[in-house]
Amino acid sequence: MKNANTKIDRPIFLVGSGRSGTTILYHVLCGHSQLAWFSNYNERWPRVPQVASWSWLYTMPQLREWRGKGLPVPSEAYAVWDLARPVLDSPCDPPLEESQVTATEREHTRRIVAANLKHHGKARFLNKNTRNTRRMRYLHGIFPDAIFIHVIRDPRAAIASLLKVEWWPTMKVWCHNQITAQQWAEQGKDPALLATALWMSEVRCVLEARQTLPSRQYLEVRYEEFIRQPKQVLRHVLAFCDLQWTDGFERFVESFALQSMNFKFKNQFTPQQLAQIEAMVAPLAEQLGYEMEEASLVLPV
Repeated sequence: MKNANTKIDRPIFLVGSGRSGTTILYHVLCGHSQLAWFSNYNERWPRVPQVASWSWLYTMPQLREWRGKGLPVPSEAYAVWDLARPVLDSPCDPPLEESQVTATEREHTRRIVAANLKHHGKARFLNKNTRNTRRMRYLHGIFPDAIFIHVIRDPRAAIASLLKVEWWPTMKVWCHNQITAQQWAEQGKDPALLATALWMSEVRCVLEARQTLPSRQYLEVRYEEFIRQPKQVLRHVLAFCDLQWTDGFERFVESFALQSMNFKFKNQFTPQQLAQIEAMVAPLAEQLGYEMEEASLVLPV
């Protein structure tokens, strides 16, 4: 139990709607020499924190081609988080707030993170987990000095990407009474509109939670800017998190072939679908800096 009282300095959580670019940013940031993180090994053996000691293999340049082929890679590690706070009704359970943090959950969560830091041998903790997009206030109750990095992306591109992942048809959507896209379609409704509603609900969760945080603990990062100018954006992120830019990290960043996938939505939606999606998301999208008016005439970045 002693790890529960270990000092945990400003843990960093990447949040954002599904398919917004959180994963690629997570995979790049995990190459930083000061950051600990959960790997696929932690996901497979959630009760064995010692497996984090193998995570250094992820940054070895000579093993680059073996990423994702049995070696440690960054993971959401849902199985680890479930040790402290199991999901309620589905893998995409409803939002949680500070008042819902129990003493046991706080102790378990801090102990889990402290153990990861110990076995990684690093000073700071980083995690990406779309479930935590709905748990920002809950996490803030456990880690009062936590930093939240909100990754935002053109909603049309994020929604289009969500519709193409294999688990989307059977995923229970928390903001619509746990309905699945498959059930939604059986009712004669367009799954694209369900995905749109989910995007809106998750982004609202983040923006509402932002209001409760000091400005020094919340940062927005655009997927489009990250892809276009990765080093510039990453320097800003590291500075915000009080982390140093190093030559080693720069070389690691350069090992990624970053390419925008935003153009794909144009060929995926019918004109009617696109018009409906844009009408639904317009107020929220424009709040984030994305113009929907005459968007079909504008080439994405």
